[in-house]
Amino acid sequence: MVTIPDKKCIKAIVIAGRVPWPIDDGWKLRTYNIIKGLVLLGVEIDLVVFVSDKSPLSNYQDLNNLVHSLELVPREKSYAVTDMLKGLVVSTPFTVLNYSEAGFKNRVRHLCTENSYDMLLVEDIVMAEYARSLPVPIKFLDMHNVESSLMYRYADNESSLPRKIYARITAGKLQKYEVRASRLYDSFFVCSENDRDLLHEAGVSSLPVVIPNGIDPAAYERCGDVEPGAIVFVGSMDYHANVSGIVHFVREIFPLIVARLPEVRLYIVGKNPEREVAALAAENIIVTGMVDDVRPYLSRAAVVVVPLLVGGGTRLKILEAMAMGKAVVSTTIGCEGIAARSGETIYLEDAAESFAARVVELVRDQDAAGKIGRAAREFVIEQYDWSRITAKIMETYTAAAAKRNSLTPGVAGSI
Repeated sequence: MVTIPDKKCIKAIVIAGRVPWPIDDGWKLRTYNIIKGLVLLGVEIDLVVFVSDKSPLSNYQDLNNLVHSLELVPREKSYAVTDMLKGLVVSTPFTVLNYSEAGFKNRVRHLCTENSYDMLLVEDIVMAEYARSLPVPIKFLDMHNVESSLMYRYADNESSLPRKIYARITAGKLQKYEVRASRLYDSFFVCSENDRDLLHEAGVSSLPVVIPNGIDPAAYERCGDVEPGAIVFVGSMDYHANVSGIVHFVREIFPLIVARLPEVRLYIVGKNPEREVAALAAENIIVTGMVDDVRPYLSRAAVVVVPLLVGGGTRLKILEAMAMGKAVVSTTIGCEGIAARSGETIYLEDAAESFAARVVELVRDQDAAGKIGRAAREFVIEQYDWSRITAKIMETYTAAAAKRNSLTPGVAGSI
């Protein structure tokens, strides 16, 4: 059980590059549930976020009702050419420059000066610079992914030579920036042991704390019958890892499945499908685009597939499917960060032929699919309940506060 120091309310400021609402992708799901979990533990949160338009506060009423205050700061730029060029010549990577704005910095500094915050939580490495020189005693950075690793993998899979070169340059700068940024915070949060090890190997001196992605098991009860022969993939379809993964699946794996199961149907469920994803639509391939709720699609799935070629973080799509008691077939990379054992709570297959064979086996044998699905649900309830995860954040805060109290105040680092 978490004990809040001196039983006083902890006041925290959380800053993020976008609004975690509506909850329609993994980043929003993690950010929202961490905020919600901290509030349930008694933390009073002021949330400051960029918005890309002049959306009224009423658009985010559910989020506004959750936190103590919600501040929307209009974002003046996005993917500015000057920042892209600058990213080639300065040490700060373009992905960080892309979120650097004086107006946001001034607003955050003003709030931290006017309020006696106990804790700062920054969502994502791209926002790391905003912690510099802020008068907040405990500072945490939540890394949804190790972005340098993702960028290296993106470069490896990119066919365009100019994009490949730019991505590799950015990846190298990101890796060095991640190390520099670590000196500014009391702790980094990462989604998995793999991400923790990547940062440590890159030179981060203190081990980051593993705060995995989670699930609310009660929200993922089945809500419909299985559709015979239905294969489901869920993910934001404007995210490069999802795009490359599903394109690979349709081109290399799905034909092997169809050859043995002609009646099979593939549902590609997710917002903003890019052109090459939309082009995959066929009589037996349904590209849904944005849906109000992914759970009815997960519920109808005979098998859920996660054929990703690029990894990082913890795959919320897998946890959601497991929580609904579904059999999941994933690549090893797709399951990075989840402590699931292949053959017990999930199946991991990397070769196209073995991936297809496993899907065919489970579609044909729904008793076997149900057995591994039930084991999967028990696994996520035990390991990945959000209430357990946010309690670990408070334990980390308590330890950091005790350490700070035992040290002579020093000067904040710089990045």
